[in-house]
Amino acid sequence: MGLFDWLKRGDKTGTAKPQESLQDYSGMRVEVLLHKNGALLFTAKLVVTTGGLGELQLLSEDNGPELEEGEQLPVLLRGYDEGTQRAIHLEGNAERFSSTLWRIEQLRVTGRENDRAYYRQDIDVAGDVMRVGQLNGLPEIKHCMVLNISVGGVCIQADERYNMGDRLLLRSRMLSGGGEIALFCTVRRVVERRGSTFEYGCCFDKLDAYAEDQIAKAIMDLQMKRRRR
Repeated sequence: MGLFDWLKRGDKTGTAKPQESLQDYSGMRVEVLLHKNGALLFTAKLVVTTGGLGELQLLSEDNGPELEEGEQLPVLLRGYDEGTQRAIHLEGNAERFSSTLWRIEQLRVTGRENDRAYYRQDIDVAGDVMRVGQLNGLPEIKHCMVLNISVGGVCIQADERYNMGDRLLLRSRMLSGGGEIALFCTVRRVVERRGSTFEYGCCFDKLDAYAEDQIAKAIMDLQMKRRRR
């Protein structure tokens, strides 16, 4: 059965009612997670069709688990709507169609939140950070450690004191052998640790496509390594 026939089948079953609001999220980049335990499967571009049906066009190198023909996998989707600045949570039943395409039915929105609630991955890589917009003198570049990261934000550890609302420029290599990327972010949480060390939870400013790809690839690379252990 072709994809067009499959889409027509969804309209006949009556199991998924049309939801106009879903069209607002067509074209959104999403993280696809296993429903039962929240394990990250892959990243994809969501294309919404009709009647709670859609496609997941793979963006990551990992194309998800192998399934029997016709087998469906309950999944969670997480993305970020730049228009409303909200994290969007969806769920549905996904089925592999090809090596680069999954189809999804019974797609529905399950939540909207005022934060970037993406999958957060422990990463532990070195980087440099400096405060942006410093009025007196040249900005000082300080060493830091990137503790965990998502497409929405990052947690860094540094000896330098920053404050809530400070805008920072973080430079780091997220991938082994990859190039350095520059990420602008804003401090949203400050935790003081022993020995005058601080942890900063930061929300990314608008990311360009290259930075998003590098972060997503780093997350997927770590996930694949963990699954192979």
